[in-house]
Amino acid sequence: MKIIILGFLLFFTIPLNAQLYSINKKLENKSIEGIKQFLIDELDDLNQPTISLELAFSKNTKRTKHFLFAVYYQNLPIYNHTIKISLDENFNILSVKKECPYLSLLENYTVENELNEWSKKNIDETILSKWNDIRFLKSKQYQIYLENEKPQIVLQLTAWNKSFDEAILIGLDGAILKEINYARHLLKDTLVAAKVFKPDPLTTLNKQYGGIYIDNNDVNDTWINNAYFTVNLPISFNDSSQLFLLENGFVRIEDFESPNILPTTNTTPNFIFTRNQPGFEECNIVYHITQFQNYIASIGYDTLLTDGITADAHGQFGTDNSVFVRNGGNPTLSFGTGGVDDAEDADVIIHEYCHGISWSANGNDNFSNERAGLDEGVADYFATSYSRSLNTYNWENMFSWDGHNSFWTGRIANTTRNYGTTNDMYQLGEIWNSAMSAISTNLGNFITDQLMLESLHFFTNNTTLPEAAMYVLKADTLLFNGMNTPNICAHFQLRNILNSNCLPVSIAEIQNSPVCQLVNTMGFAKGENSLSILFPNYTNGSYVITDMTGKTIAKELFRSSKNLAISPEKLQTGIYLLTLKIGTQTQTFKIAKW
Repeated sequence: MKIIILGFLLFFTIPLNAQLYSINKKLENKSIEGIKQFLIDELDDLNQPTISLELAFSKNTKRTKHFLFAVYYQNLPIYNHTIKISLDENFNILSVKKECPYLSLLENYTVENELNEWSKKNIDETILSKWNDIRFLKSKQYQIYLENEKPQIVLQLTAWNKSFDEAILIGLDGAILKEINYARHLLKDTLVAAKVFKPDPLTTLNKQYGGIYIDNNDVNDTWINNAYFTVNLPISFNDSSQLFLLENGFVRIEDFESPNILPTTNTTPNFIFTRNQPGFEECNIVYHITQFQNYIASIGYDTLLTDGITADAHGQFGTDNSVFVRNGGNPTLSFGTGGVDDAEDADVIIHEYCHGISWSANGNDNFSNERAGLDEGVADYFATSYSRSLNTYNWENMFSWDGHNSFWTGRIANTTRNYGTTNDMYQLGEIWNSAMSAISTNLGNFITDQLMLESLHFFTNNTTLPEAAMYVLKADTLLFNGMNTPNICAHFQLRNILNSNCLPVSIAEIQNSPVCQLVNTMGFAKGENSLSILFPNYTNGSYVITDMTGKTIAKELFRSSKNLAISPEKLQTGIYLLTLKIGTQTQTFKIAKW
C-alpha cells in the first residue's frame, strides 16, 4: 500500500487504502465546491477527469464542521467509497479520512457498455423478483461495485418502514451481491426487557436480580412500589381531540409493530401507571429520552436528532430485542416485550436512542465489523454515563434490570479485556465503553460526555477504536486545550487502544533513523524544567511544534547546535507534536504539558 504524507505528518494508515491524514492547512475557499476542489487537488487518485465528489452529509458542532463526500466515477457513485473532512470554526483542517479501498481497480474501466446492457433489462421485473414487498421500496440507483476486485455496475435497492431498513445490491445477471441491514439492534441471546425507573428498580433499591426481586411476568409486586419515582413529564395536548398524548419535540409514542397496543392517551393530565399497565413503559421512554436530549443540549450539542424519533414501547413482535431503524430519515425505536419489558430499563432506552445520536452525528451507513463494535461501545458508554449520573450502585453492570439474570447475562462497563484480543462486535463495544467510563471516573461525565459527543462527529464507516481514541484526544484539544490528555492517554493505553507514546497500537510511528534525543520530557510535562534536545554533533536544522489540530505553536531555526532547550512556558496544557528537520531527515515526537 502506498503511504502518502500530506502537510507534516500522517498519524497512521488503515489497511485497504483507508487513510487518515493530518493536513496543516486552512481552507481559503469555504464553499462546498471549494472544499471538493481542495480534496481533489490534494488527495492521491482523485485529480483526474473521471473522478468527482458529491456532498452526502454534513454536520456542525459548537467547535467543528464535518463534511462527508461520496466518490463518483464517470458520474456514477462508487459503492461505499467516501471522503470525510473535518474543520474547526475557522476552517483550519483537523483531519481528512479517505475510505476508497478499491479505487485503483478503475484504471481503464468504462461504464458505457454495462449501462447499455442494463438498459435492455426489465428492471421492474428484476426488482419484483428480489423484493418480497414492493410497497416499501424507496429508491433504486446504479452504483459501481468494486468489492469482487472487478468493477461492475449494480442496482442498489433500498427499502424501509418503521420496523426495518434494508438494501440489496443486484448484479447484471440478477444475482444478489450484497444484503445490508441498516437497523441497529441491541442484540442478545435472550434479550430481556427492563423497567424504567431512575434508572431501574434494582439500582434504585440497591438490589441484585433474584429472590423476590424478579420480573415475575410484569406483576406489580409489593417490593417494586418503593422504586417508582413521580416526575413531571412534558407531553402534548391535542386541543381538537381534547386528549393528552405521549409525545413531544424529541419522541412520539406510536404502535407500528406487534403486539398491537395502542398508545396511552388521557383526557386529564394524569399518567400515573404501574409496570403491569402499558402506559408505564411508554412514559418511561418519553421521560428518559427527554432528559437525555435536554442534557446534551445543555452542554452544547443541540443539533442531534432534532426532528425527533418515533418509538413503539411494545414491539419487536413480542421477542426479547430492541432496535433503532433509520427509516429513511424518519428514525424509529422498537422495544421488545419478551422477558422483562425492554422499555423498563433506562440503559436499554438510552443505548438504542444513542444509535440514533450516532447516525445523526455522522450519517453512518455500511459499517465495518469494528466500526459496528465502536457504535455499540458509544451507545453503551452513554447508557452507562446516564444511568451512573442517576445512581452509582452497580454502575458497571450494563442493563442492570434487563440483564445479569436468568434471561440474559448483560454487558459490563469495566471489562479487563484488551483491544486486539477479540473481533466480537459486542466485546469491542465493552472495551470502548470501559476505557471511556474509566476516563469519566476521573474527569466526570460532564467533560467526558462532551469529548464523546464531539469526537463522534469525526467517525466514518470504517473508523477503528485507535482512530476513535485519537479523535477523543483531538476533541480534548478543541474543547479543553488538551488539559485532560494524560488521563485520556492512560486509560486508552490500559486497554491497549493506544501505545506507550499515546499513538494508535499496531501502527509503526513514521520516523527516520534518530537525528536527536529528548531529555527531561517528564519535567517538561510537569512545567518544572525545560525540554532538552541533544544532537550527536554540531547540527543545523529547524523544529516546529504543532497542536493536535495542526496549528503551529512555535518554530525555530538553529545553527551549530548540540543542545536545544525549549521552555515549558511556550505551551499551554495539552498534547503536541515536535518535528525536527535535519537536512533530509525528519523525526517527530509527541510531547505533553500537564
